[in-house]
Amino acid sequence: MLVMQCSSDLELRGMVRGEVPHAGAGFRELVARANCAITVDGGDVERPYQGIVEVIGDNLAASLENYYQRSAQIPSHLALVSDPTLAGGILLQQMPDRGDAPEDDWRRLGLLAATLSMRDLAGGAGLDLLGRLFAEDDLRVYTRRDVVFKCRCSQERAENVLRLLGQADTEAACHEYGSVDVTCEYCGETRTFDAVDLSRVFAGGPQAESSTRSTEEFMNGGMGIGAEVCAREGFQGCAGQGTSGTERTGTYSQRP
Repeated sequence: MLVMQCSSDLELRGMVRGEVPHAGAGFRELVARANCAITVDGGDVERPYQGIVEVIGDNLAASLENYYQRSAQIPSHLALVSDPTLAGGILLQQMPDRGDAPEDDWRRLGLLAATLSMRDLAGGAGLDLLGRLFAEDDLRVYTRRDVVFKCRCSQERAENVLRLLGQADTEAACHEYGSVDVTCEYCGETRTFDAVDLSRVFAGGPQAESSTRSTEEFMNGGMGIGAEVCAREGFQGCAGQGTSGTERTGTYSQRP
């Protein structure tokens, strides 16, 4: 499972979880029978909507192009490149208020974008890169906006995870292991709660019933119960793997 989130301010966070069949596994084998889901949340401006398409082609870019073509219905060209230390890409889309681009010209732009390589990114993804790729075209460049990593986890959301798990199970784990940890699966930060902390968390508020839920259902929030202490041997609701390698049954999280 691959999850990426991006805000209108270009604040990114993401996570990946899965098992690699073998060292030489290719894209098709890793995503067999997978779907690509894109959720757009306009906040108070419009209701959230989601488009789901099948994963196709030999890379992630082909699947995202398939989404734009079939779900969003926006003609798009996408090229993605990466190595162990850097990732980058370029996305071309036809503007809806400018009419359809000539077919030959649109195909030419797609072929040029597809030549993107890691060598092109050595000097950064700036105006020089666009000039090299599209040397024969007139370019209008807007103000540069930097992409940054920013996680939205917080103490409050970690406490909500514990409330979702339920007071009885949480306090039982704390009694057995001395404390309970909540780890954000996006940034890796762990927040530890002892018996005094749990008394404050559950004081006076409604108590959520303990339940087991699927990783897919709650992955969007990214807050998982587990790591270090409570996932070492596990209890209902733990996520991930403990030191013994025992798989846990679910992930509890709070939607951002």
